[in-house]
Amino acid sequence: MWTGNFSDGSTLHTVYTGFSLLDFPLSLTPTFWTPALAQASAIKLLSTTLYAALQSLAAWGTIEVFRLGQKPAFLRWAPALICLWMYTGTALFVPFYCYYDLTRHFNTHHRNAKPSDPSVGYYQAVCIPAAALLCYIWPYYVMHYPPHGTTSSLHQTILAFNIFGGLLCYVLVLGGASFLAPAQPAAIPGDIGSEAPWIKATYAMLAIFSLSAHFEVVGDILWSQDRSISFSSVFVPDFWVGIFGSPTSLESRMAPEVHFFLQWDFLIFVFSTSVWATRIVEAMYCDRKDGWAAATRAGLILAFSLGGLLLNPGCVLSVLLYIREDFLRKEYMTSSSQAKVLAGKESSS
Repeated sequence: MWTGNFSDGSTLHTVYTGFSLLDFPLSLTPTFWTPALAQASAIKLLSTTLYAALQSLAAWGTIEVFRLGQKPAFLRWAPALICLWMYTGTALFVPFYCYYDLTRHFNTHHRNAKPSDPSVGYYQAVCIPAAALLCYIWPYYVMHYPPHGTTSSLHQTILAFNIFGGLLCYVLVLGGASFLAPAQPAAIPGDIGSEAPWIKATYAMLAIFSLSAHFEVVGDILWSQDRSISFSSVFVPDFWVGIFGSPTSLESRMAPEVHFFLQWDFLIFVFSTSVWATRIVEAMYCDRKDGWAAATRAGLILAFSLGGLLLNPGCVLSVLLYIREDFLRKEYMTSSSQAKVLAGKESSS
């Protein structure tokens, strides 16, 4: 960024709006992602699978924003926070997201907390799959597989403005729901769970999206004629290149450092979501108040970690969240029914 050139000789474009106060922070994203998408093959392969998981995470956050029950501020402000992780890094964001999602739905002590309403406004739920497709999946393909004729300047502009995908998705869902909703509130489906198929369809779409991206990367590694491309070179951090190496220029140092950063991002993403998945499964299927034994938890974390490495964490968690959706509604309906019975007994006494 400081020299204005990348190691392949391409130029960093720094004018996007014409206002320097906006253009400087916007240029940070192309500075980081351009080496990952346009230079070394190993970095692009890693980015191809990691970014699919990141876009899935953004879509999960969008769904949580529109749930009707109480939620932590972290989830209420998810669209804005999605913009920030481009600057802070996935490794800082994902563990907090996993923690607050568990707090919102299970309060960590899942059997002692009253479930919060997991439902989403019907027409908002209807709009979420299309909005996620437009704001998360389509930009992913434009960034990683730019159409023929896409200039370097245009590609970097897409990278710069992609950070606003979460905010755009939020606006599209609100706008689409307002457009689709009938004038008479009575005509809006109000049954708990009536919108669940749309939420589950979003999770299914994200699972297929993440899995296909990961399998394409695996296939490219297996059939690559480039001897420098292997599973270890793509996914395993190389401390000598990342920290102790001494390239001859700032430009040549950028690509390996970006690769090193993304490798740790991916590994932390896999581990954080495996812990999250373990806690979700425990909340759904464990009847003990103190949860499963440590050995069982460790085994599940290992299993989910391997699943994330083999299938993409975005796929594994999307499938699990698909399953969780019905559980959340069932728990909430059961809790609401028990509360009504208790209230009736108190009023009669």
